[in-house]
Amino acid sequence: ILIWDTSNGKLLNKMSVKNAKISCVSFSIDGANIATGMDNGSVHVYNVKTGQKVLTMKESHTEKVRYLTYISDGSIIVSASADRSVMFWSAEDGSRLRVMPDLHKDDVLYLAFSNDYRRMVTASADATIKIWDIQTDTLVTSLAGHEDWVRSVTFHPKDNNYLLSASDDGCIRLWNLATMRDTVFHRANSYVTRAVYSSDAKNIVASYRDGSVRVWDADTQTENTHLQGTHN
Repeated sequence: ILIWDTSNGKLLNKMSVKNAKISCVSFSIDGANIATGMDNGSVHVYNVKTGQKVLTMKESHTEKVRYLTYISDGSIIVSASADRSVMFWSAEDGSRLRVMPDLHKDDVLYLAFSNDYRRMVTASADATIKIWDIQTDTLVTSLAGHEDWVRSVTFHPKDNNYLLSASDDGCIRLWNLATMRDTVFHRANSYVTRAVYSSDAKNIVASYRDGSVRVWDADTQTENTHLQGTHN
């Protein structure tokens, strides 16, 4: 894991992780630690300054961790896995707090939470998006429309009635949960690896398998920026 200072491009720290490949990472809310999801299903936490492992989550996934994030006040880590489950852990002692198994027919690739943390949305390799009531662990609704892996999905920062999703089918879709209708926001010739709102909801940013990044005005849906990168 390489930690960079984005203001000057300098390398701040380098952390070596043994015995497994890193599949995803997430900074803690305060930026002091980094949680790592591994190919073997385990989750570990490292201190940013020292590079030392400070915590290993107990009772880990049985397959590759696809995505993980800190939620709420940073006391909980949530992960999505190829074993089709989502797990909640204490970021304090590594104990497993909760398991939501068999959420999809294939890998759970991504997850996000509504602003009030009452609902969780999951994206899957089975091409579906599902919304869950996390207080009761019940399925609220399932959304179908994509034709390939759904790589990311997120709630609108200011309105939980709207979702934004990105897929290997080349489409970015906008979902209106009040009307249960969706529209294709953008269609490309390359896999869409991620689509997110800016924090003020004024822009939509998407990254693509071909290394490019696009930025749109969320209201007018006009493209403001198109960066042709060289990412692999």
